[in-house]
Amino acid sequence: MKKSKGVYFVLSAPSGCGKTTIGNILLKEVSEIVRSISHTTREKREGEVDGHDYFFVSMEEFQILVTEKEFIEWEKVHSSLYGTSKTSISDLSKTSDVLLIIDYRGAVSLKKEFPEDTVTIFLIPPSIDRLVNRIKGSKDSRVEELEIRLETARMELQHADDFDYIIENDILEKAVEEIKAIIYAERLKRNRKEKKIQDMLKERL
Repeated sequence: MKKSKGVYFVLSAPSGCGKTTIGNILLKEVSEIVRSISHTTREKREGEVDGHDYFFVSMEEFQILVTEKEFIEWEKVHSSLYGTSKTSISDLSKTSDVLLIIDYRGAVSLKKEFPEDTVTIFLIPPSIDRLVNRIKGSKDSRVEELEIRLETARMELQHADDFDYIIENDILEKAVEEIKAIIYAERLKRNRKEKKIQDMLKERL
């Protein structure tokens, strides 16, 4: 029997809240879910595989995709561009659910584009003090960098109301289990089973 279209599970959070760590755990521990693959203009590093780690494209190719409104979201990091392609995630969703680790703007855009198929989850820190300590413990803990990241975090927290679920990442294991519960519950919703039921009704007894 043909599988129904997968769900887009979006994980967003201010910098320092652990979204990448949690995302990697989910990909290992939750079945039938895959990571979205971004397009990028940066050079391929040793060991990276095109179409697996990223879709490596030229600046010109990237700009064409921007013009064609192919990206759910895109951003410039240093001198390279990164974007999440509608076609790419749509292809992935044909056989599994898709996990996207993107910022709140991308989450809102995806929800608007695919409202029935998108579930958005926002991670928050237990406190601003804890967030400060996490950012200080990162590779780049310069004072000016800390101030920028904290100001960005405060701005992002103001958009928490745009999300379907809010998870506090105080204890990592607990946060992971709560997100797993969301994924499993969302998979059981009636609207995600309607196609399967319709397919069953078409089969002969």
